[in-house]
Amino acid sequence: MQQHEVTHETYGIYRFDLTTQTALVSEAPAALTQKEFELALLLFRNLSRPLSRSHIRELVWRQDVDIPSRTIDTHVSQIRSKLVLRPQNGYRITTIIATATAGKVGNESP
Repeated sequence: MQQHEVTHETYGIYRFDLTTQTALVSEAPAALTQKEFELALLLFRNLSRPLSRSHIRELVWRQDVDIPSRTIDTHVSQIRSKLVLRPQNGYRITTIIATATAGKVGNESP
């Protein structure tokens, strides 16, 4: 029995061709760079799962050294724009920021 190699993945109106590393939105080509393609595919393959910056960096940039977090932010912004990722199209990218708590400094009572 011959196994068929998966050559594309489809998520609603989004189609990712794994052979040519191209993406289509409603059958129209989206001009993604290689890194944007890899990052977009990673995000779609992990729908509704939060991905840490370090995990993204390891899988997309394939390096342990820090790249500026702004680099990832810029790529995500480009993907949102080029793939027209909007709720009305069924998908969106949400950035989750770590929370911190601030307290009053000085003049504290014991």
